[in-house]
Amino acid sequence: MKILNILLFFFLLISCTGASDEIQLYNNNKFKILKGEILTEKNKEELENYENMFSYKNLQLPLFKIILSEHYKIYIGIPYRLKKEVLLESMKNEKKGTNQKVNIENDNIMKVYENENFYLCEYLIDSKNKMVLYFGIIFSKNKFKENELFSLNDISKRLLKK
Repeated sequence: MKILNILLFFFLLISCTGASDEIQLYNNNKFKILKGEILTEKNKEELENYENMFSYKNLQLPLFKIILSEHYKIYIGIPYRLKKEVLLESMKNEKKGTNQKVNIENDNIMKVYENENFYLCEYLIDSKNKMVLYFGIIFSKNKFKENELFSLNDISKRLLKK
């Protein structure tokens, strides 16, 4: 009976604490997590997916966090010793898929392309705190139409300053 009470106590404690609705980034920046999204651990498979889909030759863009949703996956990378202009040029010039579209607003960039099953979106956002963030998002074609993908503004609004 004691064990049952202890287990019940821990279950209640875990249920009441709830998951955080934001991720702490660097330089006092945070990224808002939406309803239905969860922060997940990096593993070898996810790291390989990120590197295969979203890496650029000779540029250091390490994977920082992964957020999962039922219909998409967000990879957050933080450029390391990399000037924004260099990554911006690489994103503009390197072709990774078909039907590529590029949108540039206020020195932020959104690049959308597709493969057989997914829309792949890349975002390069300059935060208010002198920090450049990279987002790679995979959207399932079965669940999203191209006009439903996150805009640059959608991603920018999710960046919070501490």
